[in-house]
Amino acid sequence: MSSVYRHLVGSELLQKEAMANGTADFSSSPSIPDVVDEFIYTAGIGHQKAVNILIDTASTTGTVEVFLRAGLHQALRECAEQEAAEVG
Repeated sequence: MSSVYRHLVGSELLQKEAMANGTADFSSSPSIPDVVDEFIYTAGIGHQKAVNILIDTASTTGTVEVFLRAGLHQALRECAEQEAAEVG
């Protein structure tokens, strides 16, 4: 799960959405499940076992909820702010 979480936090699309939206609006973003699905289906061999567990035991909606509760919105905002500060 932590590798998926890091992938989500690193997503420029999700960072932009997190910066543009509050927690409630961000939580209903259709992009989050899309990015989760993209990661699941493009994961490397090293992630395959964890990804199989995600596929077998959780719906995308449930997985998204886990990441939101883990602080995805705030982590994305912090990452985007840090990257903006490095560029600026």
